[in-house]
Order: sequence, then C-alpha cells, then structure tokens
Amino acid sequence: ARTLALVGAFRVADARDLESRQTSDRWHGDLEHLRRERLIALTPHVLNGERTALVTLTRTGQALLEQHRHVPAGEAMQNYYSGLAKPREATHDAQLSRVYAAAAERLQANGGRVQRVVVDYELKREYQAFLQAPNRGRRDGGGRPQRGREEVARWAREPQLPMADDHVQFPDLRLECERPDGEREVHDVEVMTPHYRGAHAAAKVRAGFHRYSAVGARLTGSSGSAGSGRGRTGGLAEEMLS
Repeated sequence: ARTLALVGAFRVADARDLESRQTSDRWHGDLEHLRRERLIALTPHVLNGERTALVTLTRTGQALLEQHRHVPAGEAMQNYYSGLAKPREATHDAQLSRVYAAAAERLQANGGRVQRVVVDYELKREYQAFLQAPNRGRRDGGGRPQRGREEVARWAREPQLPMADDHVQFPDLRLECERPDGEREVHDVEVMTPHYRGAHAAAKVRAGFHRYSAVGARLTGSSGSAGSGRGRTGGLAEEMLS
C-alpha cells in the first residue's frame, strides 16, 4: 500500500528508490508482485546515466487507492495518478519521490508532519483555471487570459506562491505540513537540474524554494547538506491505512 501511494502521488518513481525499502530486487520483490497483479507498470529507462525502471500506477492500481482511501477530518485529499503523462519530463519527475523523502525526513526530525504533497501541475492547473475564468461562456475572448498583474499577484498570495519578474513561480513539489504547535505551513522544493541556467535559475533562487541539485543518483540540498532520499517517506499512505 505504501509503495502504491508513493508512486501514485508523484505519478512516476525510480525503481531503485523503491527497492531500497525492500529486501530484494525489482524482479523478485514487491515491485514484481505488484506488476503481476497489474497494479503498477515498469518501463526500462536510463536515469542520470544509469539503467533503471520507471514505476507508474496502472488504472487498476489507482482505482485500488481511491477505493480504500481514508481522509482524516480537516485534511485535504491526496491526489493519485496513473500512467506516464509527460514522457519527456520522466527523468526529472522520477526524482520527485527522492526529493520528498529527503525533505520529509528533515521536517519530521524537527517534529513536523507531512499531511499531503502537491505536484507542480496541480498548482499550474489551478492557476490556468483562474486565468481563463473570465473567458468562460464568452465567444469573443479568443482564449487569451484576461487578468492584470495586480489580479495575478492577489491570486498568488492565497496559495502562498511567490512572484518573480511579474510571473508566478511554481515549485516542483509542495509539502503541506503540520508543525509541532499545530499550525500548518507549506514547504516548497525544487529539483535543480543541469539545464537550469540564467534568468530561469535566478527566478527559482529568488522564489525562496528549498533547492535540491541532482548529482548522479543523489540529491544535494541547498543548505549544503546532502540527502540520499532513501529514508522513510512519512505520511503519504496514512490516510488509507487507518
């Protein structure tokens, strides 16, 4: 159940990260069992120069999670996904579960609790809905967003998304957390890959996201400390295991 929840939350995961929590390899351990049950799919892939497999949920696996989910009162529902939506971004997206594990470990060490994770396309989907809202039902809108800078800035404040160069900045991953004092906060993280250059990289820095630089099969945190991301993955499956 935890493996399914982890894969479903991030849409795709590196099989090596899941194998690190098992006692055997992908072809003989839990992953192969889940594949035989048609709950996950394994796709060969080269990630950071090393051969591995991408793990995604099947529709059956997604339905199983949805059927057995339990959301504690007052908490937002975790979204789960199946299939590989953007193959070109698979290399980047496959590192998100590793980033989550490293970030969650730090938060839990300080007494925090991760309630759910939100990936960037969920935040961007909400933003696009906001931009296009004035065009709904209109035939003369042309499909172009009808929002001014101040409107965009006001919208960004509610989900606590930063602005840089008059543009809303979206993290790769958002962790919604509960602090030890019961207050809630968001922890935004970004995977900095070699293609981050110039103004794009500068905007991510100004946004104040917690940055992790991909180095081979490891991730180095922006604070200077390193994390392999192979620790416990606190909380994602709790809503469906209670």
